[in-house]
Amino acid sequence: MRPFVRADSAFDAPLHDGVMVLNAASGRFHAMDAVGVAVWEELAQPSTLSELVQRLCARFAVSPEECQRDVAA
Repeated sequence: MRPFVRADSAFDAPLHDGVMVLNAASGRFHAMDAVGVAVWEELAQPSTLSELVQRLCARFAVSPEECQRDVAA
């Protein structure tokens, strides 16, 4: 399975309460809230799904099953 990592074509800019990500390849913008920002921060380094879920569960009150389901979606 490929590791989860930020796309080379994605660029971010901070917002008041989150972050805006531009996918230069598609021209699409994505606004992220605090949870999205946490995922974005974790994707700064390549991670397996298991590693990503473990780090997110340490940051948020969420079960590993629910976190994995949401991240993999």
